[in-house]
Amino acid sequence: MVPLRSRWFPCEADSVPDRPLVPLAAPGCLHIGALNIQSLKPKLLELSDELRRRDFDVMLLSETWLRPATPSRLVVLPGYDISRVDRPDGRGYGGVAILTRAGITTSALKITGSGDPASKLESHWALLKLDRGRQLVIGSLYRPPRYTVAALQCDFADLEAQLQRVLVDFPGAPLVICGDLNSLARSGRDSAEYRELNRAVRSAVRSDRRRDIQREIGERGPARVWRCIKSVVAVPC
Repeated sequence: MVPLRSRWFPCEADSVPDRPLVPLAAPGCLHIGALNIQSLKPKLLELSDELRRRDFDVMLLSETWLRPATPSRLVVLPGYDISRVDRPDGRGYGGVAILTRAGITTSALKITGSGDPASKLESHWALLKLDRGRQLVIGSLYRPPRYTVAALQCDFADLEAQLQRVLVDFPGAPLVICGDLNSLARSGRDSAEYRELNRAVRSAVRSDRRRDIQREIGERGPARVWRCIKSVVAVPC
């Protein structure tokens, strides 16, 4: 499978202290990041600087807050191509996008889900064609906060249907999913949420960031820390 690395981003610039820059991907790896940007247009310069400094190949964005009437020529990130799906109501919230380094062949995919009109899941899928005939499917996701059982079941049934479609259409291709799914219930530090977040952090976060995030969980509580690292990356073998 294609070597992949992931990067956990804070949602707010001041939510974690500055740290020295370190290489995040070994040579020959595809460097992928995920970010809940919460309004892309006013942060283009900051994001462009981060892409350059961290040398990302792919960045998956949620909550771009772009309106369908906004042309992509006004959303320029030098050295990267943007593919986006805006929330269709035109109010300028939600929305997902995929940034790929210029030169990476990227094709947007039309992936059907459950077809349930009650689903609020927002998704954008793309196929990356890499060297030596290798392919990678990526998906950028956003699910607005809503915590009723019916809402959770509806949105995640839609996601499951989309995943099944991807697996059928691209059997054997590596898959990366990044997004903000707003799936945690709000509860105290002794809850199952706290234990599950600790488990997820220990198993998924890069070792050099694990201690910092564990400390932040203890100091700030799981709900607040989770808002900073709720991007999800899945790479099945």
